[in-house]
Amino acid sequence: MSDLELVFMEERQMYKLKRDPESNSYLFIILVGGIGQYLVQFPLTADEYASYQKDGKSYLDHLAAEVRTRPEFYDNRNKA
Repeated sequence: MSDLELVFMEERQMYKLKRDPESNSYLFIILVGGIGQYLVQFPLTADEYASYQKDGKSYLDHLAAEVRTRPEFYDNRNKA
């Protein structure tokens, strides 16, 4: 992947949204876990991106909470 462009960063929620300018894809990166913390990162699907376009930060906050609650659900998409 080429150099990713930072689109959005939420420090309190500990996530970032980055864009790959080469492919114009968006990568969601979130820190999850308690004592053992780790990154989960995955490209947004078309539906997720549409929700982000519609609802902005509130959608990303919702997605971050969902990933933190059920990180195993995103294992097959995780690129970390």
